[in-house]
Amino acid sequence: MKRTLFFTFLLSVITIGGYSQFLSLGLKGGIGFSTPHTYDDGELRNVETKKRLENFNGGFMLDLKISERWYFHSEILFEDKGAKYIDHNDSIPEQHIYNVTNRQRIHNYYIDFPQTIRYLIPISKKDKVFLYIEAGGYFGYYLGSRRFVYKAYNGKELEKFTQNFYYDETSEQVITFHKFDWGVTGGIGCRFSVWKGQFDANLKYERMIQPWASYNSVKSFYDLIGLTIGYSLPVLNKVSHR
Repeated sequence: MKRTLFFTFLLSVITIGGYSQFLSLGLKGGIGFSTPHTYDDGELRNVETKKRLENFNGGFMLDLKISERWYFHSEILFEDKGAKYIDHNDSIPEQHIYNVTNRQRIHNYYIDFPQTIRYLIPISKKDKVFLYIEAGGYFGYYLGSRRFVYKAYNGKELEKFTQNFYYDETSEQVITFHKFDWGVTGGIGCRFSVWKGQFDANLKYERMIQPWASYNSVKSFYDLIGLTIGYSLPVLNKVSHR
């Protein structure tokens, strides 16, 4: 099924490219803010210590012109989806230490493939500056995770360590983790001509549909708000076949 979806997507790109009169390639990078959302029987669990994690995302982007205002936009991105937790209630009674500040950051690394359709809205008379809206989906592959833990009391460090680990996809465990995920994405942005290419500033929202972890009726999903800038250059202005 996954191979069928991949080859269907590849065929679509080739077909669209064959009728396109414009293709550009570029690089992009920026910052994301991600957090997990856990549901139990459809009800959202509230975790007061949970905060959004600041993280890096970036990679390659491709634009295929479908018509004067419509574009097919494809990306290959490194995404960091995680969360941070700040808890002030931990204690170590045997050391007579109370109200410990516990800071923890969990980073989950993915390769994502967002695929969207963009609609451009010109805001300059010469059509050199555009606003756009986009919507579509993505699929991704999980690479691994990293945890940072820091504990302190009255500004004095008690414990600090970093741990690399990997969530396995297996039905034999009580909790099932998934290597592959997919979801929906959309956003707004601005693009304008700079030298021979296009500068692109983008604000997007991404939400998992496939849970990254599940246990009976409990399912957990990540969402991400991303702000990126990028630059692309044309590599094809016309094609020789229709």
